[in-house]
Amino acid sequence: MTFPDASKTSPADRNREKGGRPNRLIHEKSPYLLQHAHNPVDWYPWCPEALNRAVQEDRPILLSIGYSTCHWCHVMERESFRDPETARLMNAHFICIKVDREERPDLDQIYITAVSAMRGSAGWPLNVFLTPTLKPFYGGTYFPPKGGPGLPSWPDILRFLGKAWQDPHQRETLLKSADEVHRLIKRHLEGEGGPPAPMAPRRRVEQAYRSFETHYDPAWGGFSPAPKFPSPSVQAFLFFCHAVSRLNGKDFPEKMGQKALDMALHTLKSMAEGGIYDHVGGGFHRYATDSRWRIPHFEKMLYDNAQLVCNHLTAFQITKDPFFKTIATETLAWVAREMTHPQGGFFSAQDADSPVPGKAASDSSEKKEGAFYVWTLPEIVAALGEEEAMLFAAHYGILPAGNVLEDPHGEFFGKNILYQAETLQETARHIQCPVESVQRRLAASRKRLLGIRDRRPKPHLDDKIITAWNGLMISALAKAAQVLQSRDHLFRAVKGAEFLWRHLYDEPQKRLYRIWRDGQRRIPAVAEDYAAFLQGLLDLYETDFDMKWLKRAETLGRTLIDTFFDPKTGSLFMNPVSLKEAHRVRIRETHDGVLPSAASMATLGLFRMYGLTGQNRFRQTAESMLHSFAGALEKNPAGAPFMLTAARYLEGKTLQVVLAGPLKDPTMQKMVEVAHAAFHPARILILLDSPARPQQGPKWLPSIGAMDLANGKPRVYLCENRTCTRPVCHPETLKAFFESPKGISNAALFENGA
Repeated sequence: MTFPDASKTSPADRNREKGGRPNRLIHEKSPYLLQHAHNPVDWYPWCPEALNRAVQEDRPILLSIGYSTCHWCHVMERESFRDPETARLMNAHFICIKVDREERPDLDQIYITAVSAMRGSAGWPLNVFLTPTLKPFYGGTYFPPKGGPGLPSWPDILRFLGKAWQDPHQRETLLKSADEVHRLIKRHLEGEGGPPAPMAPRRRVEQAYRSFETHYDPAWGGFSPAPKFPSPSVQAFLFFCHAVSRLNGKDFPEKMGQKALDMALHTLKSMAEGGIYDHVGGGFHRYATDSRWRIPHFEKMLYDNAQLVCNHLTAFQITKDPFFKTIATETLAWVAREMTHPQGGFFSAQDADSPVPGKAASDSSEKKEGAFYVWTLPEIVAALGEEEAMLFAAHYGILPAGNVLEDPHGEFFGKNILYQAETLQETARHIQCPVESVQRRLAASRKRLLGIRDRRPKPHLDDKIITAWNGLMISALAKAAQVLQSRDHLFRAVKGAEFLWRHLYDEPQKRLYRIWRDGQRRIPAVAEDYAAFLQGLLDLYETDFDMKWLKRAETLGRTLIDTFFDPKTGSLFMNPVSLKEAHRVRIRETHDGVLPSAASMATLGLFRMYGLTGQNRFRQTAESMLHSFAGALEKNPAGAPFMLTAARYLEGKTLQVVLAGPLKDPTMQKMVEVAHAAFHPARILILLDSPARPQQGPKWLPSIGAMDLANGKPRVYLCENRTCTRPVCHPETLKAFFESPKGISNAALFENGA
């Protein structure tokens, strides 16, 4: 991939062409803030200077939160924040602060909770009006420059609130409202407090499953009406349910386990066949606006794709269907081609909007949703020729008048969004051609179209590197290296992990940073950064068994506990308390969203750390965090599916696969390959490759000391509930165990030469 000169492509430079002197945001690194750096608004970043000025001048704060690939953020920036008269109103009445939600997820969580409480829902752009003490009294999302029925204009809101703040009686009303909202925020985000409660994992798992089954769309997959989101944590939970049902029907009924698998596979396949998947370039768009996954919001996020790669690899492990392997491989190829920094880190997102081909790329008014991705039939014919175009059109649903029927804004009129309209077998039958030939021809056509598409004006790339999202991608690449036996994916996972450790971990201060861009790290990491990177390092250790990954994970695990864990309540908070910020709200996430919550990821990661190191502090903290979720899971078990998978470790249902012997031995390599190929809901891989290694390993396993490594003969021990099998010496025996996993108590597996 060729990287353009940043000085010619930066968001600030593109806005400069619209005119306007730079404001304070010109000194920031966030692409989102730089998109506003030439607005006539007197923007501040979130900083002590802005907060102090609000207090000193007794002026309310206008806090505007968004992100660089947000469509409606672009619209409001173009319509309102560029307008000199609107900017004059903002500057006259308010201290204006602009925040990138991806840089400060803690601030975003606080104020989106406030707006949700005020209005019943919220999104981005998020515009919130605060007292000088940072208490919100009014807010909303997108506001138009001109009002309509039931929707005030942005200038009207500015005038009204500016005057209300100057009127003593109206201000008193605003302050009372702010106090009430602030109390609600603290109660909602910090929780009710009190000691952790006992958990009932099995019952909660079944209740969560029942909820997903109730909301499942049997026609097209997914768990909601339009708009439909990928919800990768739900799919991962359903795979977990299936695996548990195979291990023990008492833990989860086998019939329900099969239904869980069917729902997860159908959802993944429907998405990958739909328009939400980029059939030319690979990777998934953010969500579908229709129920059939055909019309996407074209934004591409790193975190969605990392999690979906893992789920497709799990689907391949379970079914051996090459379809899932192909989707995972194509998505990772997109990440390598378009989302990877030359030094190894991974970029954040690609925008939904892009310049219309043939128009001036610098004219943002000519940008349209999906312009980079859609096609007309004449474009396909010109690129592929008549015969190949007709084959391609039949398979991908391309029509002469366009195939987008549900398009209220008319953005896709006459255009086609590629989706798999026919199976390979159906297309082959229609043209009376062998399936293998059709497959080769379609692949050649996609490659040809990708080359043509790459010459179009590209969507904006948010090239900041976020620790948490990179941790998820490291996990995805590590799993690909394991399941696909791919040295290339391992190389990229290692390179990504080394990038984070070199650029985002501060060794002297023993702390992690959240953001790196343009050669600078900034903003201390929040809990999700530690938790996701911790998981990535553990996945890397279980891939190449390099002890440095485990040691680094230990370091992050200790800091995570010391900084974010509250032993009184057993809770993990997103953010440490900062006395410099007057809101002083700690955020306790109790549900899994587009990313699993920091607490869910940390609980699983710390249980795994205990399984690998035997350090009781990791287990005790993980247990406390899991118990602290009991109240939330009582009310809504489906709200934290990732946390429910961590409960498997609490029940002692982990499987330790102890690989004893030299890793370079061909038999041991085959054993590792077998272990990597299998899916197990709570598996931990441990390598003991020398007589000295048990001293560094999990001494809590009583059998460790009895494992003979002196003769160098490869063997595998399977351990459950502190009990280990006799050594397994043949890969075929190990494979038989994973293919019929009924627990290590099934001693028949290990008789007769195991």
